[in-house]
Amino acid sequence: MKVKILARETIKPSSPTPNHLKISKISLLDQLSMIEYTPFIYFYPANGHYHDNERSMLLKISLSKTLTLYYPFAGRFRDNTSIECNDKGVEFVEARVIDCVLSDIIQQPDIKQLQELLPVEVESKAAATGSLLVVQANFFKCGGMAIAICLSHRVADGLSFFTFVNTWASMAHNSAEDHNVVQPQFSIGPSLFPPLDSSLPPFEFPRGKCIMRRFVFDGSSIAALKGSTASSTVQRPSKAEAVTALLWKCAIAASSSVHGVLPRQSICYRAVDLRRRFSPRLSDYAVGNLLASVGTRINVEKWRDLNLKTLLHQLRKAMQEFKIKEGENLIGEPNEETERKESVHHFACTTLRGMPMYEADFGWGKPIWASVTSLLIPNMTFIRDTRDGDGIEALVWLGEEEMAMFERNKELLAFATLDPNILQQLQGSCNTNSISKL
Repeated sequence: MKVKILARETIKPSSPTPNHLKISKISLLDQLSMIEYTPFIYFYPANGHYHDNERSMLLKISLSKTLTLYYPFAGRFRDNTSIECNDKGVEFVEARVIDCVLSDIIQQPDIKQLQELLPVEVESKAAATGSLLVVQANFFKCGGMAIAICLSHRVADGLSFFTFVNTWASMAHNSAEDHNVVQPQFSIGPSLFPPLDSSLPPFEFPRGKCIMRRFVFDGSSIAALKGSTASSTVQRPSKAEAVTALLWKCAIAASSSVHGVLPRQSICYRAVDLRRRFSPRLSDYAVGNLLASVGTRINVEKWRDLNLKTLLHQLRKAMQEFKIKEGENLIGEPNEETERKESVHHFACTTLRGMPMYEADFGWGKPIWASVTSLLIPNMTFIRDTRDGDGIEALVWLGEEEMAMFERNKELLAFATLDPNILQQLQGSCNTNSISKL
């Protein structure tokens, strides 16, 4: 696949930001978040009502309108505690995909290939001094398109990302009905978790060479997995709990097989949305990083004896016991005395379940598939709903040797399918006409 850049443009808010909003504080949790962009790509089939130039123009006009609401995204970091909302704008790139049609990409996506559709490098730290948001609209010769959106993690968590994109889509699809757009709230995070003036090192996951594999659990497999993990202590496991327990167990097994020794302990980190932990619950339009990390620690004796029911019980218990306390560590920083030792195995699982991933309709229908691309963080997993809402799709990053063991794990493959054909998955959730246009 070759991608040819056609044009680069700076998109500014359609209306200037008022003087009293020129400085936007970030929260302590924003300060501690990674500065890098979160890379996400939406894939759309051909639409006979729009030509490429019309789609591009609509995207740019609606983005400009959306930036009047999300004005900090069009600014630049002023210092460690704030964004200068100076309307410098965001970068918008138009590109043509050569010698490749959308169906070539969408069947069994190759992560390295998908990175060609991004406007910035995966590990770029350009957001620290430049545009906080970079977009690339990729047009295929078949008429399909892929919209790659890279937004600095320091200004938005997963929910904030999707609410922004869906607001943008709503502006494009219903431009005459702006009154239906919900106003984002930027002050909630900083008021609850005030930033510190001193320079703080961001929380960094260990980086390294790794590869990603996609595992899909269909509805019947999820039901069977939930049944096998249910117990007297957790009678009704959630989809996320059941899948996390299985992936965690298999990751421990892979690590043990590769390194030849059992880790003394294993810790599973999961992100928790703090919006749901306050009473009354905070708005989904509270923008920023309103996340905490909940760590579940287990002693590992023999990974073959690890019981899914026990793992799931420990996962549930840790989440139930989590409380928001003043001064408490909310991001799960590792303890230098214990957790950084080689005898401790780490596994992080972030769930996007229930988030509006497939709602971004800019006027030519909802995406047929959407995905985060490579993050180059080993022992990391993202789980999210399949497009039909019945199953779970898990994106797993592991070191090459560990992945070779992980992807052959018989217990995992009893419930999940490795890298299934996406077009076949779409048969039940997309109309035939949409698939025929790929």
